Amino acid sequence: MVHFFFFCLASVGLTAILVDGAVFLPLRRYFAEETARIRRRRERKNLPPQFSLIETIHEILNCYQCCGFWAGLFCSPYLITSEPFWPGLTAGPRLLVHGLFAILFCGFVSSLLSTLYLKLIEYIFSYTILAQKSTPPPREEEVSRVAEHEHPEADE
Repeated sequence: MVHFFFFCLASVGLTAILVDGAVFLPLRRYFAEETARIRRRRERKNLPPQFSLIETIHEILNCYQCCGFWAGLFCSPYLITSEPFWPGLTAGPRLLVHGLFAILFCGFVSSLLSTLYLKLIEYIFSYTILAQKSTPPPREEEVSRVAEHEHPEADE
């Protein structure tokens, strides 16, 4: 159970770093610029839409759910090798099939958790911003009183 908890933290953390982290900002900008260039060229030449790896990577790096899936696939070996999922299975084709499904399920779980993380962060920020906006500004007499207490020598 502890390994699953660490898997969840690692996959959601990796997703947050890839999608919102300042470390990967230059990489995200590069893919955004290249995607815009590819789309402009496609529109200019009136070409039909086609698969582009650069556009796909750009989409993945800007989507919590997509990036969460790939982060889950990346972090899945930690979870699969650390806990015995199927103690009764021996090496063979059944173990391979179960292992591939486990890797996919790790991607699905991470995708869901990353989306929930994003919604939680948005919820917290929305209440923080609302709290800041709902605080009334100080009245002028309060500001002048505070200024007098901070700089009493200004009156002399």
